[in-house]
Amino acid sequence: MATLLPAILSKDTDEVHEKIKFLESIPEITEVHIDFEDGKFVPNTTVLPKDLFGLKTRLKIDAHMMVTEPQAYFHDLEHLGADTVDVHFESFNGFRELLNAASNLRTMKMRAAVVINPETDIAVFQAVAPQIDIMFVMSVYPGFQGKPFLPQSLDRIHSLRKSYPGGIIQIDGGISRANIEAVRGHGADRIVVGSGIWQNMDVKKTIYELLELIK
Repeated sequence: MATLLPAILSKDTDEVHEKIKFLESIPEITEVHIDFEDGKFVPNTTVLPKDLFGLKTRLKIDAHMMVTEPQAYFHDLEHLGADTVDVHFESFNGFRELLNAASNLRTMKMRAAVVINPETDIAVFQAVAPQIDIMFVMSVYPGFQGKPFLPQSLDRIHSLRKSYPGGIIQIDGGISRANIEAVRGHGADRIVVGSGIWQNMDVKKTIYELLELIK
């Protein structure tokens, strides 16, 4: 069974806390994906890790760093208690800097996920896969929730699955009940869903439907 990661993207600290509390009421949800945006890497801003200091939750935190200098937030993420940190390939000046960041995350006892945007060739993982924990493919151009799923993303994760049969593949963007089975079927292990959850009238029912579809 794949892992469903409900995503929270918000400028409002109270909203983040409220959504996490709601997710905690669903025993099958074990992890939450929180988007952090600095207004530079993407044209949007959200809460940042330090805004959530003091957060107490049973959920593992998957921190998606859509920022220009992700390394500057590593200590804040450690303090927050993040389990996994998602850093964008496009945020770094080359492989050496990226791999150094991944090494630092692992030293700090956080898992390192490397994210690629839709325009970035999946071949970049050839240079980093052995030294990271998760290969993460964006299936929309990042920044805002609610964008349509890019269908070529299915081929991208399928190719990664063939190349790395034992690797962990994560995907995020435009995923809903309409396409989550295909996403799972093409090889995704960790599936992030944001607006595909929160824009529904019955959020809890939607989560259970998504969980059933990725069994």
